[in-house]
Amino acid sequence: MMIIKKGDKINNLTKNKMKEKTYINIIQWIIIIVLFSTLIVVADTGIKKAEKLECQKWQEWEEIYYGFTASESMREQCEMHEIELEERRWER
Repeated sequence: MMIIKKGDKINNLTKNKMKEKTYINIIQWIIIIVLFSTLIVVADTGIKKAEKLECQKWQEWEEIYYGFTASESMREQCEMHEIELEERRWER
């Protein structure tokens, strides 16, 4: 026959609660990491889409507006999305 002391029950309950809190904390961190990762992927996708639309807009402007010249940074951005902008040099 095993004799259980009052302190042993309290220690077991405390250990169980600590384990539960640890599991809850681990689950919370996993959720936070998944949400943060999702946010990064969505933001990156959105930025790339917006940049591509800008490049298409600039490409149209080259055809429509006489004298429109894309800057070097515009051309570099569009090269990343495989959209070509003309390099024009205007004579004065």
